[in-house]
Amino acid sequence: MYTTKYEVSANRKVENSGASVNLKHSLTRNDKDSNASHSNLLAFDYVRPLLQNKDGLNDRLATDLASLDMMAKQVSLEEQAETFLASKLSKFIDLALKQEIVKNHQISLDLSKQQLDLDEEKYENSLIDKSVLIQQKDSYVKAKQQLLQSSKELIIERRELANLIGSKESDMIVELDLFEVHNLTEIDPSSFVKDSRLIQKFDFDKARFQRQLITFEDKTMPSVNLNLGLSSLGENDKYFGSFGNRDYSWNVGVDISYPLGSRKELIDVERTEISIDNVDAKRQES
Repeated sequence: MYTTKYEVSANRKVENSGASVNLKHSLTRNDKDSNASHSNLLAFDYVRPLLQNKDGLNDRLATDLASLDMMAKQVSLEEQAETFLASKLSKFIDLALKQEIVKNHQISLDLSKQQLDLDEEKYENSLIDKSVLIQQKDSYVKAKQQLLQSSKELIIERRELANLIGSKESDMIVELDLFEVHNLTEIDPSSFVKDSRLIQKFDFDKARFQRQLITFEDKTMPSVNLNLGLSSLGENDKYFGSFGNRDYSWNVGVDISYPLGSRKELIDVERTEISIDNVDAKRQES
């Protein structure tokens, strides 16, 4: 006697319920003394947790953690974008500052030139010594050098900013009053700290551990599952005949299991609680 059998099955989780649906079909052929018999089985099973993993709590763990990671990543990207934007905006402040420096050096040079012309006239009229005139000429040369140096730095700053934003160097002129008085908005320190990126990072870390803790605690509970089954069996000495003349049966039951002894889930609970305490301590220090 020898037996030939094939079996195909499909399993699907029911979303937000923890339940699973199983569909199985098998065909068995038994050959003995030139006689053959065929058994054709079609079975449908529905299993739903009533205590542990109720409503698919543990099945959703990976999805919930992925959602938290995505939110944390979004906050990180926003921080990077703000840092990038702030670094670029600071370039415009630097440009405005260098424009102001060139403007002041030009005024200093003009005043120095006026003073030099005046001293030359005084010297010609023998009103001042030659040493005073030489000293004023030296001041004029220094003012001219300052203007040349600051103008060169302004050109470099404009060129860098133009390359950075992809614009013309000639367009790099900032109309900004560096000495304008602004009224600062009052900021509540507690609210500022609460909404800071660093605190948000700790909050996301804690939320991940808390979500894991819920699942680990749930897994310490007994496993209680409701089982519903429906099967159809057909038997015949002919292959196609086994698809007819079927007997139907159904079953309803509840499976209860609870492992004894040291359990990994209890260790996971303790470890996760320690991780939450560590995050709270770091958040408090910050």
